[in-house]
Amino acid sequence: MTWDSPSQSEIAAATPLRIGQAYGVKLMEFGMANVKSTLEFIGELSSAKSPADFAEAIVNETRRRSEALTTQLEQLSGLFRASANEAANSTSKAAYEAAEAWD
Repeated sequence: MTWDSPSQSEIAAATPLRIGQAYGVKLMEFGMANVKSTLEFIGELSSAKSPADFAEAIVNETRRRSEALTTQLEQLSGLFRASANEAANSTSKAAYEAAEAWD
């Protein structure tokens, strides 16, 4: 049994699946980081000894969450740009292959 290399149209058809998997992995990473951050925040709140400590923990968590969200959005944006380029390239290669098949 021999395995032929996939055609450009097969590669183009598989591209959305790979992109979806990449997004899923990235969202799982974000979810795990957010859960860890929440648990740490709960620990900080429970160890607050005064209203000032409590307020400081809230302010610090708000800052950390804002920074984390900014980083996560930048990562998703980069992943989206890379995915869009990959999809466009594989689609154009598949179209070229199809056009060549007509000749």
